[in-house]
This record gives sequence, structure tokens and C-alpha cells, in this order.
Amino acid sequence: MRRSVAASAAPADKGSPQAQAERFQHVDLDSIELVRPRSVGVENAALCAMRQCGFEDELSALGLNRPQIAAAVAIVVARMAHPASELATHAWLQQHSGLGGLIGLTRTVPGLGCKESCLWPA
Repeated sequence: MRRSVAASAAPADKGSPQAQAERFQHVDLDSIELVRPRSVGVENAALCAMRQCGFEDELSALGLNRPQIAAAVAIVVARMAHPASELATHAWLQQHSGLGGLIGLTRTVPGLGCKESCLWPA
């Protein structure tokens, strides 16, 4: 299956037919390989709801630092998106969720114990 996708460099006259033809390149979709795909839809919805309620601000007011807030948010969102045991939640966060990227956390969260400190692989 082939599909046209926008190229990174756009010509000067964007409206001309030649410019439109140059703007797109053919890509063989069967040649694309996904490496560590992650979900972000339900995570983003839950994160937006938490931010509208001021959840992170409340945690900060309670004295939690940034890594602790990130771990708490991750655990709450994970339980909202994929209710399971602590071990299954941990595995889901590592293997299936893109939540770490949404909250700006791509490394481990230190200082909260193994389950929370190992949320995302380095």
C-alpha cells in the first residue's frame, strides 16, 4: 500500500499544482516499522482532566517535588486508563503507555521506591 505524505521542505509557491506535487512523496506503508509504539489518547485525556482540577498544584502545595509529582500523576493516570494491580500498572506504564513523554519524564523517578522509581526505562 502506498500513501502520499507531506515532505519537510515546501516550495515557495504553495498554491501551484507543481508545488503541490513536489510537496508530497510516496511512502510504502508496508515498509514502515514501528519501534516501541505507545498509546497517548486516554493518558492525555486523564492528564488534561487532572490539570484542570489543579491536581499537580495540590501535590506541590503538599510539599512533593517534581519527580514525586510526576510519579504520583503517572500512577493515578495509569489506574484511570488501565486499572490493574501494581505490577500490571508498572508493566503497562513501561511497555504500552506514552504518558512519560506527555508529562516530560523519560527517565526514572528517583526516591519513591522501586515500583515508582522504575516507571520508565532509561
